[in-house]
Amino acid sequence: MMRRASWGLLCAALAQAQCVVVADDLLEAGALGVSALAGSREPAGWAPAPGAVRHFSAWQINALLRRAGRTETVTKGVCVVREARPLEREQVWAALQAAWDEAGVSIELVSFSDRAAPRGRVEFPVGGLQRGAGAAPDFWRGRVVYGIGKSVPIWARVHLSIERRALAPVADLPAGATLSQETVREVSLRVHPLARLADPRVGVAGARARRHLVAGVPLQADDLWFPPAVRSGDALTLQVQEGGARLRLPVRAESSGHIGDRIPARNLQNGRRIRVRITGKEAAAPAL
Repeated sequence: MMRRASWGLLCAALAQAQCVVVADDLLEAGALGVSALAGSREPAGWAPAPGAVRHFSAWQINALLRRAGRTETVTKGVCVVREARPLEREQVWAALQAAWDEAGVSIELVSFSDRAAPRGRVEFPVGGLQRGAGAAPDFWRGRVVYGIGKSVPIWARVHLSIERRALAPVADLPAGATLSQETVREVSLRVHPLARLADPRVGVAGARARRHLVAGVPLQADDLWFPPAVRSGDALTLQVQEGGARLRLPVRAESSGHIGDRIPARNLQNGRRIRVRITGKEAAAPAL
């Protein structure tokens, strides 16, 4: 059975080797390799999909000849295949580089798909990146866009890294411990661009450890839990700027939130429900 399948593939390859190779979606009669149709712009139909073969019978070619105003006739048909070639490393590399708008990302191209693809634009959307486990390379799904809104899938295996600033505990901390700026130090390291590190700009003051933290190991964003700056029912001072005057209105939070969050609140002077933006433990501003 395997010999029969191999023979079938060989026959198919030999048949395609005799076909006319085209690059465009819409075929013109002059592109079919028939000398009697040379130079004809008469539409002949659509090119086949990559890897497929389209056959034009002698009857179809003679019909094209008549439509083109030619008097010749043919007795043999032709077959057409779409131009396809293996991807080049430079093509893949350029597309991977273009996928990131963040400077400083290092990309090591380990391998990529060797299937033949039509001539077109190589793309690797960030959404197609699947992180590898441990030290394994990432698997990045991409595509070659060709013709009118068509594409074929491709892939690449890569190692990605970027230098980032991070925070690391100066000593081991148990789960539930409250952190302060004195319990961490800032470090520089190379990490995966999609790594969710704790942001040094935000800091860790008041945060609690979700799990046991090891000294020197950079903090991930989900290692920390920040208690709400405001809880439902807390009294807040709403600061409103009107022209040159600054008003301070008493409000009551109707939801919990962190600094920067927008929450519903109740104006204690007129009873109206409004939305405010938390700016501090007891302060808020209008949510614009």
